[in-house]
Amino acid sequence: MKKFRPLAAVLLTLCFVLTLVPGTAFAKQEKPEDDRQVNSGIVIDDNSAGGYTGDYVVIYNPATSSSTSYSTGTMTGLIETSINAKSNEATAAREGRDALIKIDIDGELAEKERKELGDAYGKIEEEGGTRASYVVGSTKSFTISSYNPGSGSSLTFKVLAVGEHCYIWTPKDNVANYYTLDSINPDYAQQAADEFDRMYSLMNSSFGNHSNGSNGDGKVSLLFYNIDDGWDDINDGFVAGYFSSASYSYDGMPIINIDT
Repeated sequence: MKKFRPLAAVLLTLCFVLTLVPGTAFAKQEKPEDDRQVNSGIVIDDNSAGGYTGDYVVIYNPATSSSTSYSTGTMTGLIETSINAKSNEATAAREGRDALIKIDIDGELAEKERKELGDAYGKIEEEGGTRASYVVGSTKSFTISSYNPGSGSSLTFKVLAVGEHCYIWTPKDNVANYYTLDSINPDYAQQAADEFDRMYSLMNSSFGNHSNGSNGDGKVSLLFYNIDDGWDDINDGFVAGYFSSASYSYDGMPIINIDT
């Protein structure tokens, strides 16, 4: 039986918010020669007017369509404005390793979903999308086309707890392979909602607001279930959780999937 990892919820929450930065440049401040003048740290430029200035830039395009892109503004003053295709290999060689380990779950999921869903991939309701709100006990079918512990490409979930900024979901049916959150720990759903709300202001002020999606009501849906990745506790790694941009196309709302 898989062991539930509460830490994954915290890590995935931070990763999720980090990937949703609209456009931000970071500039390093050098420490003054006079140690008595403490003025070191990071300067954040999150205003695209006139271009971004800094050493590093993080950009996320919050479009809900997989086929549409929008301008994030210009980038000026950055040390580098392009990525060297050989940077991974060069870094690995410099550090005496064969290669860097690259994990791109979102890219792998997107490619798999394109193949499985064909023309249905990326189609969303452009106008008139409903922005449903939910209460404890509400049910909804979510598209889980990858790592689905059931059959097909959807799975019905129920709401276990409602926070100010989140919903906590787990599969409606408590069958052997679903590992529902309430069957593992009936108190954890509310704890997760409370912790997400407690950290929300800090995450939002640090990294920016998340994209709401066409059907979202402003809250993030956290789906706790068995991410059926064929995990082997002896030999294999496992997917502790993931966020897929396809969630905006399929369900029209921000979703974090967390393995139980």
